[in-house]
Amino acid sequence: MKGKLHGWHAPGFSLGLEPQPASKRLRIGDGLRFAELRRKGNILLETVVVLALVAGVLPAVLSGISTLSVNSDHAYDRSILFELAQGQMEEVQRQAYQSNAASYTLITAPSGYAVSVTASPAVGYTYPSPSLSATQETVQLVTVQATGVRGNLSISGYKVRR
Repeated sequence: MKGKLHGWHAPGFSLGLEPQPASKRLRIGDGLRFAELRRKGNILLETVVVLALVAGVLPAVLSGISTLSVNSDHAYDRSILFELAQGQMEEVQRQAYQSNAASYTLITAPSGYAVSVTASPAVGYTYPSPSLSATQETVQLVTVQATGVRGNLSISGYKVRR
């Protein structure tokens, strides 16, 4: 009955689904070649190497993502601090001259942030007014400090009493 099909396969042809007799089973101590061991899935070394690579690479990737996240948060916080300080300085420049820095109106800061203003006379820097009256023009050094989640930022500028 050569070439005739028995059931769903030809005689002498195995799909590997039938149990093999004990004499045909692959054993590690039989001096079998690497390809035969690999074909049967008996290589533990591959699994160990892959796990070692994953164990080494995964923490490095997660650490990189964490560092990127922290740096992004820090840059975001610094940009908010800069906008707050600049906005407060512009607000001080719009207001009338005040001898007392506490008299300047503060802008509203978002939650977790604060803004403060200090002012001091620019030492010895006065000049006659354009109307030549008895009053002197005074220059004030204004410092705005914005405090946030990850630090603070100070900017300074001058304001003239007119």
